[in-house]
Amino acid sequence: MTRRIGLSMRVTHATHYEERRDAIAQDWFVWVQEHFPELDIMLLPNLGQATPDYFRRWQLNGLILSGGNSIGQEPLRDSSELALLDMAKECGIPTLGVCRGMQLIQVWAGGSLTAIPQHVGRHTIRFLDHRFTTVNECVEVNSFHGQGIAQGGLAGDLEAIAVCVDDGSVEALAHSQYPMTAVMWHPERKPGCSLDPKIFRFALEL
Repeated sequence: MTRRIGLSMRVTHATHYEERRDAIAQDWFVWVQEHFPELDIMLLPNLGQATPDYFRRWQLNGLILSGGNSIGQEPLRDSSELALLDMAKECGIPTLGVCRGMQLIQVWAGGSLTAIPQHVGRHTIRFLDHRFTTVNECVEVNSFHGQGIAQGGLAGDLEAIAVCVDDGSVEALAHSQYPMTAVMWHPERKPGCSLDPKIFRFALEL
């Protein structure tokens, strides 16, 4: 079966006139082509409740919620991705959340976010189980977020896979009932995490 992965997009605005645009970093296509050339990546427009229709029409079988835009900043994007998560839950679609995508899964599951302004740059995380590596192994990740999930603050159906060594905030999670995995760093941006291809493969059931 051909794996066709839907990739959500951030919302940007034209500089000199009123026009909202869907956009995605070219880094995503470079990274996927380097590690998973067999995958087809399809871009999902921000159309609110209509976005899952594109997912179904294109017969996609995996979902990536990308980074960019704070939650609440672009309501149409929030609505689009929350509808995609509802669809993923209903249909058992393997889902990977990246940075904002992880934050959205937390909010969708009934949790809240907290300010973590020091998470810009590289820092060390520690893995808590053996899904990707040895328990308690530490690796470095990139980081570009001012909000996150505080230690002990996960929504009830989510479990921590990795935490920040410095402050204990959650750096990776998985849903206890549905095939949803998420990370707070950016696999597509270099330098990423040495375990990114393994996490990507696990999350999307490749």
